[in-house]
Amino acid sequence: MAIWHGRTPRFPAAAAATAAAAATAPAAAGRRTRLLAVLLLAILAAPALAPAAHARLAESKLTKEQKKALAALPPQYRSWLEEVEVLITKDERKAFLDLKEDYQRDAFIERFWEVRDRGGARGDFRRSWEARVLEARTRFGRLTDERARVYLLNGPPAALVAERCNILLWPVEAWFYHGSERLGMDFVVFFYQVWGAGPYRLWEPSVGLADLFQDSRANHSLAEIAGGCRNGDAIASAIAWVSNQGMGYGTIEAQFESTPKGPGGEWIGSFHSYSTDIPVGAPNLPAKMEVSYPGHYGERTMVQALVTVVPADAAPLQLADRRSYNLLLTGEVLFGGKLFENFRYKFEFPAGGQPASSPATLPLVVQRPLRPG
Repeated sequence: MAIWHGRTPRFPAAAAATAAAAATAPAAAGRRTRLLAVLLLAILAAPALAPAAHARLAESKLTKEQKKALAALPPQYRSWLEEVEVLITKDERKAFLDLKEDYQRDAFIERFWEVRDRGGARGDFRRSWEARVLEARTRFGRLTDERARVYLLNGPPAALVAERCNILLWPVEAWFYHGSERLGMDFVVFFYQVWGAGPYRLWEPSVGLADLFQDSRANHSLAEIAGGCRNGDAIASAIAWVSNQGMGYGTIEAQFESTPKGPGGEWIGSFHSYSTDIPVGAPNLPAKMEVSYPGHYGERTMVQALVTVVPADAAPLQLADRRSYNLLLTGEVLFGGKLFENFRYKFEFPAGGQPASSPATLPLVVQRPLRPG
């Protein structure tokens, strides 16, 4: 049995957790009898429960190519995708899996966090999330445990009662929230662990009370829990609160398991526009490149890149009576195996009506001051 202490929200009969220690006193026993009567009436008064729509978002369906890309990812990037599973959008995941090089993935991750800094100091959101992920791994062992997902999305509960009730119940945990980042109201989340092994499951009214008991009989009651477990009143109170929401608990669950709204997808397009990856099926354009360092701009070294293209290898663009060669030059500068900076330049050269009137080569000249480092 373990309890996280905090300011306990005022749920119906939530104060029962503090009454357990005095349960042997006659007055406390009388109060507990009246409490259980209220709880049992709440259960009986609940409407018939249809199967609740499950709010948990499963991993987005991936194409065969994306599954192959996921399997081929180095372990650190697979781990990162697991850590941001409740944050990353479908488009962001696809864009990440499409990347070919580790330096591109590292740059993507940096940008992923930058676009989520909303009004706070730079890196605040990332540091906060990574600390929460570490805490979830420490407490729950794995991020695939449903407790970890609720913890990541809502933060720690105001109070938590974990119970191993001898041979009566499977291991259970009742989480009491006084509002959270996802839901602005008091609510309860109840977890149980079948067979006392493996990940915990989130209990819903549609599952039924019997699934919480080790013998799975259908005629169990909350009175057995309140009388047979050390913190039975608190556990029975939590179950009663969840059950009393009826089909409405599905709506509550959908809210506390809703993923934060991600940024717009514009940043993905911008990120890809500076990529040097060649689209599949794109024709090659032969070119030659020379790099030199012609001087300094203040304290920064100038770098010059000269890329030459033969006009016969490029297709001119015809716009009304105007013909021209339009070329985009995209580049990446790597430093220490990481993306240091990138750039894009557009060039336009007039094209004559006859091949003989076109220039011998198309010179694409780029001059840039190198960033310090």
